Amino acid sequence: MVFLLIKKRVFGLFNEDKLVFMRDECILNSRDNLDKYIISGNIHEKNISIVIDVVNYNYYEDMIKIFDEFNIKYNLMVNDYYEGSQTNLIYKGNNVDYFDSVICVYYDEDNLKECERNGFNILKIVNYIDIDLFSNIKKFLNKGNIIFIKESYNNLNELRITLNYIKSRGFNVISVNELLF
Repeated sequence: MVFLLIKKRVFGLFNEDKLVFMRDECILNSRDNLDKYIISGNIHEKNISIVIDVVNYNYYEDMIKIFDEFNIKYNLMVNDYYEGSQTNLIYKGNNVDYFDSVICVYYDEDNLKECERNGFNILKIVNYIDIDLFSNIKKFLNKGNIIFIKESYNNLNELRITLNYIKSRGFNVISVNELLF
């Protein structure tokens, strides 16, 4: 978490009891960050975020049910049209009509230009799991990581054991927006 420290003075003297801590804005809400891409979130707490890469719409609903069983937050990455341009967008939760802040996923230079043109926050994929979910999660399980999981039959079958492992290591799985505070 990022905090602003505001000092208040009383009668010209510094009074420690008058310190006020305020939470800073999520970096997604800052227009100063639109020319940069995001690779991870807050590394000061034991949190990660998981994004389901919805590729073929065959397994993501079953994956969502497992996340719900564990009461774990998730995000969906879908290839979508935004103002006439096709791009990958991240949505919070299982309703693709709802998102807090539009996050565009960077995967090539053309896509990057499209994200910048639309004024999207840009997330660069660093931790992507295509196959062998359980064995690969061990490599990517670090504070602040945003982990992309491909929607597939094999990953669906390994999801329960993977979520158990994540919880056993003391990690919380939160939304991308929460991770970026």
